[in-house]
Amino acid sequence: MIKTINVIGSAFRVVDSAPIEAGDMVSVTLPSIEYMVESLSGTGIIGEIEVPTTGFVGPLVIGISSKSQKGLETLLEAGVHKVEFVWVRDVLNTAGAKIGLVQNKIIASGYTKKFDEGGIELGKGSDISVEMTCNTYSRFADGKSVIELDKLNSVYKINGKDQMSNIRALLK
Repeated sequence: MIKTINVIGSAFRVVDSAPIEAGDMVSVTLPSIEYMVESLSGTGIIGEIEVPTTGFVGPLVIGISSKSQKGLETLLEAGVHKVEFVWVRDVLNTAGAKIGLVQNKIIASGYTKKFDEGGIELGKGSDISVEMTCNTYSRFADGKSVIELDKLNSVYKINGKDQMSNIRALLK
């Protein structure tokens, strides 16, 4: 049976209020989506159980690493920043045949949490890193919504399905 394999391509770009030069961009670390949990213990429970709280996730932190500061310093400005990452994945099958390309996009907004200018060393390049904590985070594949999180407006959608609709209905 032939299976499909996604291989990340080399093309991606970053946009804040103006496009940031991504030529020296080394990597982007996408957030770990971790549910907030409540711990239950007591009579009838052996030990402790952690139960996720529907729709509530911990901090969404995006990391950007670069060899150049060019453009990244705009992320030091006060206020909310919107970033967009676009990259392409090659889709292959196990027979080694390329069967297409998939555009992937992340759109997020939030605040700069950390801006590390790296160090200075003779004959060495700089390693710049930025961490952003996001209030909104959306990921799309081939134009279709995969993940949509908006912490301030109770939006939590996976593959287009609203995970919070039942909770909002119960709170009316």
